[in-house]
Amino acid sequence: MGTFALREITLPPSVRTIEEEAFGNWLSFQRIIAGAHWSTQSSFWRSGWSADASIVWNDGAETSGTLLTGYSGKSDTLNVPDFVTEIRNVSSSELTRIIIPASVTTIADNAFDRSTNLTQIETADETRFRFAGGKLYDMAEMRLIFVTHGLSGDAEILDGTLSILHEVFANRTGIDRITIPASVNVLGAGLFRGNDFSVIWHYNPNMSSSERIQLTLSNRVRQIVIPQSVTSVPVGTFDSFRNMEIIWYYNRDLDTSHFQNRIVRIIIPHNVTGIPSGTIDGFDTVDIVWHYNMNFRIMGPELSAITRNLVEVIIPEGAEIAPAAVFAFAPRLSSITLPDSVTSIQYRAFGGGAQSLKQITFPPNLRSIGIAAFDGSGLSEIWLPESLEWISEGAFSGTNIQSVFIPCNVRHIGPMAFPEDTQIIISPGNPFLN
Repeated sequence: MGTFALREITLPPSVRTIEEEAFGNWLSFQRIIAGAHWSTQSSFWRSGWSADASIVWNDGAETSGTLLTGYSGKSDTLNVPDFVTEIRNVSSSELTRIIIPASVTTIADNAFDRSTNLTQIETADETRFRFAGGKLYDMAEMRLIFVTHGLSGDAEILDGTLSILHEVFANRTGIDRITIPASVNVLGAGLFRGNDFSVIWHYNPNMSSSERIQLTLSNRVRQIVIPQSVTSVPVGTFDSFRNMEIIWYYNRDLDTSHFQNRIVRIIIPHNVTGIPSGTIDGFDTVDIVWHYNMNFRIMGPELSAITRNLVEVIIPEGAEIAPAAVFAFAPRLSSITLPDSVTSIQYRAFGGGAQSLKQITFPPNLRSIGIAAFDGSGLSEIWLPESLEWISEGAFSGTNIQSVFIPCNVRHIGPMAFPEDTQIIISPGNPFLN
């Protein structure tokens, strides 16, 4: 059909098919009134409409099986009609927002890839499609199907994702790093085209060798995380990965001897209650993060191997104490997490020269700090909670604390609790020490 200033068209219910580019030359379209009952493709969406173009769908029409095969309009928002069941192609540089109704059950591969300014996708049924963190997932197939072009920084893929669509990260130049969870079995081709981000890969022993080869050849993997569930890694699995380091979630059954020299961090999960002798003491330079279990069985040599390299301790929720001497003599310890449930920090819990420990947040219900609990640590400032009642002998001796405020409920400060030159300021409302 020729080009002329057509503003509105009404399509009768008898129309069953609209061919590709049927209205492609009518650039003056502002309004289409149509019966929404086609069983084939509704392709007139492809025309380059003016910004105020709209479609009005007749009520009461049969709507099953309608496909959105093309859209290249000028509007910044596309509200897909609620009779559309499949989206094939949405290519508009003007589009920033799309609203997908619950009727949509299929979105074709790379359907939105040419919509380079699309940043918002609203889905009516998140059990079918979910948009999170600039990424669109097909939840029925647990597949990542679209990443916005403007995404920047770190991009973590939703845990439980099974596959990543081909080229879904291609030309996303703002991304610095992506994290691939251990659930992913399938990597689409061309994932790394046109970008230079690095990859953190949570190792999946079920991923095929061809998928691993793609990761290897990309030379993007900078970190491999071995989940606690992994009990076996074939010899040579990581040999082809260059410039890569390994984080290992400790599992006593995994033989790490053939890649031990690449492990830079060991995370001891909360469910670990003991570590056999010889398991960790062979690591000379490694960071250890310990999610402590209150039932942990203490063993001398192995405990020393842990504390020698310990950098972080997490005491579990519900615990009432930070146990005596377990984390002592840990020169590299720099982070301690204490839950609100802790009321007592016991004898030399974190003492013995933790010079890397520069700060700590005390729980709001803390009542006592034991003998030498932090002696020799690198603390220079502390804020004691109002709940605190007892500060034992040498609790903070050998630290760098210059000044400390003693809350009103503290009724005992032991000898040499603080360095000699520490200025101790007692709350005017303290009835025990004034």
